[in-house]
Amino acid sequence: EVTFNVCLGKNFKGAGLRICGNLAAADHRKSSYLYQHVKGRCLVHLGHRRHGADDITHGERLNFIAWNRSSEFARSRHCLRYRIRARDYARENGPPDPVCVSYTHDRDYYAFHRDPLRVATGNNKAWCPPPSAEYAGFVASAAIAASNPVTEESG
Repeated sequence: EVTFNVCLGKNFKGAGLRICGNLAAADHRKSSYLYQHVKGRCLVHLGHRRHGADDITHGERLNFIAWNRSSEFARSRHCLRYRIRARDYARENGPPDPVCVSYTHDRDYYAFHRDPLRVATGNNKAWCPPPSAEYAGFVASAAIAASNPVTEESG
């Protein structure tokens, strides 16, 4: 599975694409590269590579993103190594780099980010890392929300 990310333009600043580790590796939430979009260029990366966009600091960016999957490859024995389940995750080798932590995916998002637009309820359906792969000292967002309840006065 391969992703094509083409910058079609507009005027913008920021909005780099943060590349982190391979899914399920002990360092999958460690930053490895920051790609800066350039109009007319295409970044190609493997689908199992963890990644995310940084904030746009000025202007507007327009990208075309194509996720490519092969049903023939998906049926092959070679694809099995890319079918990752919770039990396949290596134990994380330490806390993640905050730039590689996602609200959508990470159970410890609020240990690294205070986002006034998202209330720390612990109900964001995040799944990563699986409990078996937590680093030493891991604190889930749900535990942070329980110890800092949001009230009408505070949030």
